[in-house]
Amino acid sequence: YAKYENDACVLTFLMDAGIKEVTTALVEVIAKKSNDQYAISKRNASFKFEVFINENYTFDVEDFIKTLDTYKSSDTTSKFCVWNNEDSDGSYYSFTLNMTTLKEENIVNGLNIDLKTTKVKASQNGMVVWYVVGGVGGALLLAGVIVLIVVLKRRNSFGGGSHGGSSFNKKNYKDMYF
Repeated sequence: YAKYENDACVLTFLMDAGIKEVTTALVEVIAKKSNDQYAISKRNASFKFEVFINENYTFDVEDFIKTLDTYKSSDTTSKFCVWNNEDSDGSYYSFTLNMTTLKEENIVNGLNIDLKTTKVKASQNGMVVWYVVGGVGGALLLAGVIVLIVVLKRRNSFGGGSHGGSSFNKKNYKDMYF
């Protein structure tokens, strides 16, 4: 755990629902959705931390680094935030902050490490499959109804249909066949 010193910068981790946890070299685990503050000396060159993302969320690394770069001094030789690596499924990210490149005002005022995530929308591929299945099913149902109507119509007109459209009755039937 970093001790407060005269040149200590207070880091505040701001996390949303998409962040599972953040681990650092200074603390074991920072709980989900906590806004805990930790101090680190500007003399410590590197502050390493890992971000774990909840399932169904994404983390925009480029935007995160760009936001953190606003805390960087005019030193062009070193980066403030270095992205070390990412897990293949996008649920783990590792960063190192070069605390020696901080602007002087941030040593006094501290800085927020704002970890924002975005909820992943449901896959559109699944919806397309359901549209196709529903469309084909609807077409088959409609075709079945049409065939049923045609068969029933022919069946009802079977007795009188061959006699020039005359209606069927028992007397005509009897005279014709007996």
